[in-house]
Amino acid sequence: MEGVERGALRVRVTAAPDKGKANSRAMKVLAAALGVPASRIRIVSGEKSRDKVVEVAELTIEELTRRLADRT
Repeated sequence: MEGVERGALRVRVTAAPDKGKANSRAMKVLAAALGVPASRIRIVSGEKSRDKVVEVAELTIEELTRRLADRT
C-alpha cells in the first residue's frame, strides 16, 4: 500500500498482470490492510485496467477510512 493519491488508494504489487495474478495479489494486499478476508473484496470495474473500483462487503466508507487511517 502506497497511500492515497488524487482521491484514490494506491496499491502496488510485483505480480505480473497475467491471468489475474496482479489483481489477486492486489486484493490480498488490500484485504490485509483493511483486516478483512480477501473474499469480501471484489473488483467492480477495471479488471483489465491499472485503475480499479473495488467493493468491500460489509464495510462502510467511514469504517474503511478509519482502518486506513489507523495504518499510518
